[in-house]
Amino acid sequence: MKKMTYLSIAVLTFSVFANAQMMSKMDNTNIKVDPIAYDLLKEARTTSQNFPADFGGYSADITYNDNGKVYSGTVDYTPKVAMKIEMKGLEAAESKKLEGEITSLISHRRGGDFTKSDGKYPITFGVDDQNPIGRMVCLNDEMKSCYRVKNKQVVQVNRTMGGEFFMINILETTPTADGKYLPRQFSVIYFDDKTKAMKRTQFFSDSYENMNGVWMPKTRRIITCENGETKVRIMEFANFKAKKEVSRIVE
Repeated sequence: MKKMTYLSIAVLTFSVFANAQMMSKMDNTNIKVDPIAYDLLKEARTTSQNFPADFGGYSADITYNDNGKVYSGTVDYTPKVAMKIEMKGLEAAESKKLEGEITSLISHRRGGDFTKSDGKYPITFGVDDQNPIGRMVCLNDEMKSCYRVKNKQVVQVNRTMGGEFFMINILETTPTADGKYLPRQFSVIYFDDKTKAMKRTQFFSDSYENMNGVWMPKTRRIITCENGETKVRIMEFANFKAKKEVSRIVE
């Protein structure tokens, strides 16, 4: 069994909101890149276990448990083309929601040229608040994105989108043989961007399967706490069939 890496996350709300308020007033047209901050984030991005550049997509069976209601179907993904889900009995709105979640799960593993993603922004350090989670690095983009970096890994993401400020805390990662990491346990906390009141919290648990050297998503469990209720959704993937060279499941 592979050894797990645990990242202790203590959310310091005051310092995060202080950075969020500071970023809301920024005009990045006059911001100069801090080369040290740039290199710190770039190095952290290289430790993420992403799909290879020639990854052609895959198809798989999927079992979806939506808070006790279980559905079975198939998923077919082709990069830059489409994510297709066929699942009998699942309403169209819920199918679209599931499709978006699987797309997000896959898209966060695409990787790519750093200079064309985070690296295209004027990256700087945030306030040096000595936070034990890690050093704050800000993109100065339209979503007010800031990361915390520690031990060459991104351990926290702060971002504003759709009237919400959300904070992702990486709680546990799984190291792979090539010295890279996959997120295994993480939380996402959502706040109202104006009032900063907490709206909901989600806890994610992921597992993976090595398919001829490519780490594919095997399971994802999402626990959502909102309005005094807890809901659980679980996705389980099986019988992967790769498009291109990745075609064999490695035990």
